[in-house]
Amino acid sequence: MKRSLALLLWLLIALSGLGSLVRPTPSAAAPVVAVPETLERVPPQPAPPSAQVAAEGETMTALPQVTGAAQPQPFTLALDRNHGVAPARLARALQADLVRDGYELLQVGSPEEAQLYIGYEPPAGFVTLPLTATRFVPVVSYWLPVTEVAYADLERIFRGEVRTWAELGVSMPERIVRLALESDPPSPLSPPVAPLLSDAAALIAALNTSPGGIALIPLAQVDVRMRALRVDGHDPLLEEELFLGDPLVRQLYVAIAPDAPAVAARWARALAARQCVAPLEPAIEVIVVGDIMPGRLVGRLLSGWDDYTCPFSLVYQTLRAADLTIANLEGALSDHIKPPEERQTMFFVGNGRFVEGLQYAGIDGVSLANNHSLNFGPTGVSHTLALLSEAGIAAFGAGMDLEQARRSAVFEIQGIRFAFLGYDAVSYYYAADQDRAGTAPADPALIAADIAAARNQADVVVPYFHWGVEYTHQANRIQEDLARHAVEAGADLVLGNHPHWVQGLEYYQGVPIVYSMGNFVFDQGLSIETQQGLILHFVFRGRRLVGLRLQAIQIAGYYQPFILPAAQAQEVYLQVQQFSPSWTHEKGAQP
Repeated sequence: MKRSLALLLWLLIALSGLGSLVRPTPSAAAPVVAVPETLERVPPQPAPPSAQVAAEGETMTALPQVTGAAQPQPFTLALDRNHGVAPARLARALQADLVRDGYELLQVGSPEEAQLYIGYEPPAGFVTLPLTATRFVPVVSYWLPVTEVAYADLERIFRGEVRTWAELGVSMPERIVRLALESDPPSPLSPPVAPLLSDAAALIAALNTSPGGIALIPLAQVDVRMRALRVDGHDPLLEEELFLGDPLVRQLYVAIAPDAPAVAARWARALAARQCVAPLEPAIEVIVVGDIMPGRLVGRLLSGWDDYTCPFSLVYQTLRAADLTIANLEGALSDHIKPPEERQTMFFVGNGRFVEGLQYAGIDGVSLANNHSLNFGPTGVSHTLALLSEAGIAAFGAGMDLEQARRSAVFEIQGIRFAFLGYDAVSYYYAADQDRAGTAPADPALIAADIAAARNQADVVVPYFHWGVEYTHQANRIQEDLARHAVEAGADLVLGNHPHWVQGLEYYQGVPIVYSMGNFVFDQGLSIETQQGLILHFVFRGRRLVGLRLQAIQIAGYYQPFILPAAQAQEVYLQVQQFSPSWTHEKGAQP
């Protein structure tokens, strides 16, 4: 009889415990319940020795009961199983916390039946706490002439309602191919059926095969050899913070049911506090332009107008908008050296007031490593360095001796340090020495040593070369050898100028090389090519380069650059593309 009464009592206790696991499904209008900051702690119980955290992809099971002691009721959890492995990973972390305090976590299929939920679409009425956030960016082939897309059009593209770019007003007949990159979480607008590409390199290869391709990928996987599109006028590469509710931001939450026990809410809050959505790496835009020549006809015009800002009046807003702007100053500056009277002189010197124009344009630093910095000897170099210094403009690539010429110019932006070095591979007769003013010679041994020294000072090291053959689009072997040597020595980006025409891009061992930007302020009216050039927009997230955007310019009146309209600019980009065969086919890839 005693045994029968004990069994009956045991059954009544067990049935009352099961009742606590069954809850009514909350309605969509259920109120959002605030989670108290301070919650009553339930006394911890020892975890069973056999307790194990579920492996990734496995279903969490109830922990075995410990005999001889009353056990707290298990908590119920639902996971988002359709969007990557992050929910399961974080659920295991939550389960480990609960196990340490002697609680069980049971996984249920329906979020509405759970006390806790981890996923991207929390049930209505649950209290939500952010865990992680992922920004997605639309990317296309680097050479596709598209820079912006409306979000509404993105939705249409990924629903398969738009077949060609021409339907969106792009002047090319390329067929739209919807691509998908394997990511966690997956893209919010994945195509219905598409093989997942394994990484950025596979996506770039797919874009080479399908020039009209488009994909939505996490910001962390954007590669400089892709073209990231602005969305409704908003630039995701330069975004300073993530906004919840943005359809291209996937937010992972832990959500708490209104009637969840206080201890469950406490552990969910602790999980959220540990994850705490990380801030984005700082967005930094660096602009680099080509040859700026302050003398000859340019100098005479500015002197006659008594205005040294006018060369930049059509582009200064663009240049000043960047965090850092760099140029090549092709000539000396002096208040005392008389400019040559010969109209076609090859000795370039500008009035000292030319720094007013550089300041007006927001130019922060200039390379002096070129074949005109020493046109007026040590005196010209000395005057130039003094005027630039007084104007707050850094100079690199030339100096009063070899040590100064080799010295890098270092700029710190949002905690990231950029070091620029200048090298002259054209006028070796102007090379500086221990006791002679001149330019930094493009000697491979010096370049390697300087890059190593700059690496100790900076996060990003950029050598800027003066090299190549004038009036050519094709980089020569000397340029290629010097650029690749600089990359192998540790450069993060390699730039060049001197040909007065634009040249191609190269991607070598993971590092971009720009062989020539062409002219920027110059009086060369020899051809349309000498009157055109590029503004390079580099976008960094922290120290990682994520974007290189080309912006074509043309020089009006022999002195004033302006930004070309899209149709004319495309002709310049096609020239660059023609001489960039390895930009999207990496050379020298490391195994």
